[in-house]
Amino acid sequence: MSKHFFEPFAGLICQANENWKDYPFDKFPDEYFKNQIEVENYFGEAIHDRVSELSSKFPEKEIAFVYIDCYGGRCTSEGYVIKNKEKILEQESHHSGHQIILKQIYPDYNSWFFYPFTRTYFSDKGGITGDLINITFPAVWMMVSQEFGNDNDYTLQAAEHEMFLDCPNKFNLYFMKISDSWIKIMGSIVFDDKEVFEKVKYIIEDLFLGMEYNIQIDNFENGDSIVLSTIDDTKNKAIKSISYRTTAFNTQSFNLSDTDSGKANSTVYPENNKKGFWSKLFGK
Repeated sequence: MSKHFFEPFAGLICQANENWKDYPFDKFPDEYFKNQIEVENYFGEAIHDRVSELSSKFPEKEIAFVYIDCYGGRCTSEGYVIKNKEKILEQESHHSGHQIILKQIYPDYNSWFFYPFTRTYFSDKGGITGDLINITFPAVWMMVSQEFGNDNDYTLQAAEHEMFLDCPNKFNLYFMKISDSWIKIMGSIVFDDKEVFEKVKYIIEDLFLGMEYNIQIDNFENGDSIVLSTIDDTKNKAIKSISYRTTAFNTQSFNLSDTDSGKANSTVYPENNKKGFWSKLFGK
């Protein structure tokens, strides 16, 4: 499966199908495999062989292979960059591994979040991503609840660290508490209609009037983008570059005040390993 993407740079992404790795070894003909490990190794190696062959067909291009593993909100990534069958970069598993890999093929790459790695990217018509800072999660929950809690056109679900607002068959918004003053906002647009994109834009501008935020709405079909921002560019770049998925529900604390833009402090909160709405967008 493959799809063109436009942000934050133009490219083509292909998704590998690993279903064969789970196919029972004794179901293959002629006792081809002796055990399940042989099945997994065979198809795992086959993917890398295909990537190598592809690179030889486009010898002037750098091709990135990235393996993403997300569970319970914690994400890691690893992979390599290959050019004409030669690996020019190899990256071990790390919560920011994909940033290093993508920066190799696009030097200006700076964001931890990357749309094409979301689990619904290939079916979504558009996406929403951004940050809301210097406001608490309970305050945002209260605003969203008052606005949409009794609206039959929406479904609202909330937990201690996250909130999911769904307008069925049109769009959804996911709010994730990163720290006491930082909320990550992500979402999907599932119906390709200009009015839907405009509706999302209106909700964001109306709901967060007078607040500090930077939110981008992208059309995956034509590459159009709408950027809504009240945060200066320097602070926005600092926020986007932070890896916020080092632990489940990001138990790290970040200070995003004007005096310490985008730097992580040493405070660590108790870990929460429960699985929640994050799995609607990422991971397993």
